[in-house]
Amino acid sequence: MTKVKTLVNGNIYDVEVLERNRNSATFVIAGRSYTVELAETVSPPTSANENTQPGAKKKKKNTTGKKQSSSSGSTEISAPIPGLLVGIDVEVGESVTEGQVLLRLEAMKMENSIVSPNDATITSIEVELGDEVKDGQVLIRLD
Repeated sequence: MTKVKTLVNGNIYDVEVLERNRNSATFVIAGRSYTVELAETVSPPTSANENTQPGAKKKKKNTTGKKQSSSSGSTEISAPIPGLLVGIDVEVGESVTEGQVLLRLEAMKMENSIVSPNDATITSIEVELGDEVKDGQVLIRLD
């Protein structure tokens, strides 16, 4: 179960995602349950406890927008494209894993997930829900 804040038509909603698979998603908004059919077939999110073959290597994620600061070892995640910030899925101080969704950015009517390039801790979130962000703008900092 995942809890996220989502911006829809200028309104912010607390959404509890109960289940998501390739063809549908079930979530709760304001105590009311909704099940929706997804317009496109998508891969379900992977869980941290998913079984994998021993010794199997993970496929490296695209790290567009990632900047590594060599002095402190911290990482800045920048917007890969301009758009509207429609979801913040983490909080400052939270530990995240490689590939975990941090933020969701809407651009050209498509929602883009900004994911963690590695296991880290959120040190700061530089944007707020509903912000219009520019290409290259720093969104979040990891350590």
